[in-house]
Amino acid sequence: MSTTVVRVLLNCSPELPWANVREKVEQMVLPLQYSRYDQKFRNEVVDSALKAYKARQEAEMKGERPMHRPKGWKKDEQAEKSRKKESW
Repeated sequence: MSTTVVRVLLNCSPELPWANVREKVEQMVLPLQYSRYDQKFRNEVVDSALKAYKARQEAEMKGERPMHRPKGWKKDEQAEKSRKKESW
């Protein structure tokens, strides 16, 4: 579930006010509430998603990985992995 919340955070514009982003995240967590997950679990899901999002932001600032990867991102490494699978 936290991956879904991370996806919502990534799809929101950085220029969007935090109140709007929070509203979108709350909409994604609402099904958990309807499924009778307790407040503690829902908070853990959101906290986990926020930590993952902040980690991605830090990785982008360091230049390790772009926030939104282009199609050809690390294409050489992907080709190497597929070659290893085929020759295994």
